[in-house]
Amino acid sequence: MKLISYKQNGNIKFGALEEGKIYDLNAIDSQIADNMLEFLQGGKEQLQLAGAVIRNESPTMPVKDVELISPVPNPSSVRDAYAFRQHVATARQNRGLEMIPEFDEIPIFYFTNHHAVFGEGDFPVRQRHTEKL
Repeated sequence: MKLISYKQNGNIKFGALEEGKIYDLNAIDSQIADNMLEFLQGGKEQLQLAGAVIRNESPTMPVKDVELISPVPNPSSVRDAYAFRQHVATARQNRGLEMIPEFDEIPIFYFTNHHAVFGEGDFPVRQRHTEKL
């Protein structure tokens, strides 16, 4: 099950994608949040409710009938990890350096532009750029 946000008839909706089918979670069970942020804040309880919707083979629609957007529309902040451990260890080894213990003690991340989060097909690309790709 993948959690998604999507546009349908101009409205932003929240749901789950499973095997090419979309479950409009809140429409099926009003106890489930109607947006990704509230769903995530609801924790395990919300996840269990969503799982029950999928298991009960509730009504679905094909993914081709909607426009997928950013999973968390308009996030207030986005953090990106520096690199995964194996990448850092290999890069240091290639330079003859030992792995630094701080990597496992301090989360290394940076803030990235939260206004640059797009969903599938949302990314604006100019025609002349695609000709050069």
